[in-house]
Amino acid sequence: MPYSLNFSDEFFIGPDETEMNPSELRSERPTSVYQAIASMENPDWENMCRCIFGADPEFVSIETVMGMVRETNTCSDLRSPVRVWIDEEGLCTVRVYDKDEE
Repeated sequence: MPYSLNFSDEFFIGPDETEMNPSELRSERPTSVYQAIASMENPDWENMCRCIFGADPEFVSIETVMGMVRETNTCSDLRSPVRVWIDEEGLCTVRVYDKDEE
């Protein structure tokens, strides 16, 4: 059953994350949506860009994907890791982990 993304702002973007190089944010256990998007493996990123945005990966930014996440406003579970939907069908998702589990 899908749920709305009723989380704090820090769930979406952690402190100073937008100021960092996306490669510095990569993590196997991202604790924000922004970090989870920055941590996507190249094939997953390319597939998402082409399928959802109909664009080559170099023309899609993390901010563009964040906008789609906020518009979609859906996750699969409220427990960690939260599977956040990028598109309305939930075909492309990212997982966000609770900071307490690090």
